[in-house]
Amino acid sequence: MKFLLAATLLLLGCLLMAAFLLGANALDRDLPLGLNAGVAAAALALVLAAVGPAWLAGPGTRLRAVARIALGAAVAWLPVSMLLAGGVQLSYSGWRSVAWLVLTGFVLLSVLGSWGGLLLAQARRRPAA
Repeated sequence: MKFLLAATLLLLGCLLMAAFLLGANALDRDLPLGLNAGVAAAALALVLAAVGPAWLAGPGTRLRAVARIALGAAVAWLPVSMLLAGGVQLSYSGWRSVAWLVLTGFVLLSVLGSWGGLLLAQARRRPAA
C-alpha cells in the first residue's frame, strides 16, 4: 500500500512537470504573491517526486539518507532559486544562471537517483523464481 501511494505521488509529480514543460495555459498565471503558477507547479512536482523514496527506504540505510537529502534539496529548490534570482520572478544572468542550472540538475539527479536506488533495492530483495 505504501508503494502504491508513493507511486501515485510520483505520477502526480510527473503530470505536473509535464504540464509545466508543455506550457499548459493554466500555469501561465501569477499567484497572489507574484510567483508564477508554472514555477510553483515545478517546485511541487519536485517535492512530490522526492517524497516516495524518503518514505519507502528502510530505516537506517544509506538509501534513506540519500533520499532525505534529495527531499531536502527538492524542498529548498524554490527558495534557493528565488534567492539566486533576487525575487519571485525567476530570471537569471551570468554566474547565477550557471548556479541555478547546477542546483536544478543536482535536485533532478538526486530525486531520480533515489527512485533508481529504491527500485534496485527492491529488485535485490525479491527472491529469484
